Formats: sequence, C-alpha cells, structure tokens
Amino acid sequence: MLKIKGLKIGCVVFRKHCLKHYAKQSGILKTMEKELLENIFKIYDEAKNRILLYVEASVPEGQFKALRKLILDELGLSGAEGKIKQFLEKDRAGKS
Repeated sequence: MLKIKGLKIGCVVFRKHCLKHYAKQSGILKTMEKELLENIFKIYDEAKNRILLYVEASVPEGQFKALRKLILDELGLSGAEGKIKQFLEKDRAGKS
C-alpha cells in the first residue's frame, strides 16, 4: 500500500499503476486526455483540409463540389470523425 498526498493506493506496478490512479483522482488525467484529444482532432482536421486541397487542384470545380461533399460525409462529423467521437464518449462513460 502506498500513500501519496493522502491517497492510499494498492500497487502491483508502482510507476504505471499508482501514478495513473493519482492522476485520475487529482483530475490531471482528464486535463491531459482533453489536450490529447484536441491535438488528435487538430491533426485529423489538417489532414482533411490537405486532402480537399489536393482534390480541388486535381478536378474541375463542379466535380470538386461533389467530391468535397462525399469526402466530408465520409470523414467529417457525419462520418468517421463523428463515429470516433461517439466511441470515445462511450468509452469515457464506461470508465467513469
């Protein structure tokens, strides 16, 4: 049993197990998780925008509008991005 700032934590593996629980109880983990998710979705958005630029440079304007809609339907909030966010929300709710 280990005591960190008033928290009693039973440990199997000291570094990973105890620090993870301490971070979770102190709220550090939620802040880190939020920053991590923001960075992941920022990278995802940048990649989406680059894909749209490549498509725009490659096809006529009329085709671009149609392709843009299809790409955003697949990768945007109504597609993969939305599914990822739903999965993460369910996962977070299950861990609470």
